[in-house]
This record gives sequence, C-alpha cells and structure tokens, in this order.
Amino acid sequence: TELLDEGVMLPAAAQGALAVQVREDDAAILALVAGIDNPASRAEVTAERSCLRRLEAGCQSPVG
Repeated sequence: TELLDEGVMLPAAAQGALAVQVREDDAAILALVAGIDNPASRAEVTAERSCLRRLEAGCQSPVG
C-alpha cells in the first residue's frame, strides 16, 4: 500500500463518497442517517459530478 501525492494521481470524482437510499416516509431512518450527512462534502460531490456531466465524462475518465 502506498499513498500517492495528488500531483501524481488525482482521485476519481466523488471518490470515497457514500450514498444512502431511504424510503421517503421512513422518518426514523431519515433521522438516523441525517447524523452522517456532511453538507460541505455533499456540495463537493455534487460539484464534481456536475463537472463530469458537463464534460460528458465518467468515473473512469482521466479528468483532473
């Protein structure tokens, strides 16, 4: 295992982000997962994915 410098290799867009899917009417689970939401991280992931869409690229595309 090796840590790579960002100057050598950038991580893929939204690398490491988690997605949680919950039923809209499940208040108990919505309240539970609200505790792991990070608005700043969510905004970063949204921006990265939006950029990929604009470039018509995917997670395997060498964008960086």
